[in-house]
Amino acid sequence: MTVAIILITIGSSAAKRKTTDIAKFKTMTVFFLLALLIIFMAIPWPFSPLANRPYLRSF
Repeated sequence: MTVAIILITIGSSAAKRKTTDIAKFKTMTVFFLLALLIIFMAIPWPFSPLANRPYLRSF
């Protein structure tokens, strides 16, 4: 999650330096999508073969 926050910060600061609006939005979109992908990869999904977590815990 820390890497995702760093990517968002870098993307925001890089977009501020761009001159045209299209370049700003393209830069922010790329960095924000990369950060979102990292966030989704960090969540332990129950259907993932890497995380053996059940949907419901038995008592």
